[in-house]
Amino acid sequence: MMGKGLWHAKGLLFENCNCQLVCPGHMSFKQLCTHERCFGTWGIHIEEGRYRDVVLDGLDVAIFWDSPRHMIAGGWTTMFLVSDRADDGQRDAV
Repeated sequence: MMGKGLWHAKGLLFENCNCQLVCPGHMSFKQLCTHERCFGTWGIHIEEGRYRDVVLDGLDVAIFWDSPRHMIAGGWTTMFLVSDRADDGQRDAV
């Protein structure tokens, strides 16, 4: 059972950014990243997922970001690339 949330996802996550081996900002968004700006990518494979009535199983998503050193300060620029296997409803859901 999914619980009360609008969405859930289970799968694989690959993360890479310009910080040290382990990005302090991803360990806790309260910590500062290694450099003045954090540039990175999350590669995601959704094994099982849903947003409302939209099934997201099997989708691949790449998220590219540029964030300030203190990530919780906001001011991020992001770009999402969604697998070409996704239909319009799945793209909107992601």
